[in-house]
Amino acid sequence: MRELQFKEKVNGFQLRLLSTNSGMYTYITIIASDEIGLNFEQNTKYMTCLHHPEVMLNRAMRKFNRSNPYAIIFDWKKQAEIILD
Repeated sequence: MRELQFKEKVNGFQLRLLSTNSGMYTYITIIASDEIGLNFEQNTKYMTCLHHPEVMLNRAMRKFNRSNPYAIIFDWKKQAEIILD
């Protein structure tokens, strides 16, 4: 499992991106949380052999941006400063 935690907050939300590879599938989870305790989590699953990692991240990002109820616009390419765990 890989985790990216972004330093810059978006609309007051701290963003984390989790990626897990189980051989055949890659699972990507984007989690947005704030200090009050509100959070939103979006899970996606892709076949590892069919997609480039950047394509999977772009699709997960678009799905997150469309479905989150807090109007968070997340762009992983523009988030330059990340913390690798």
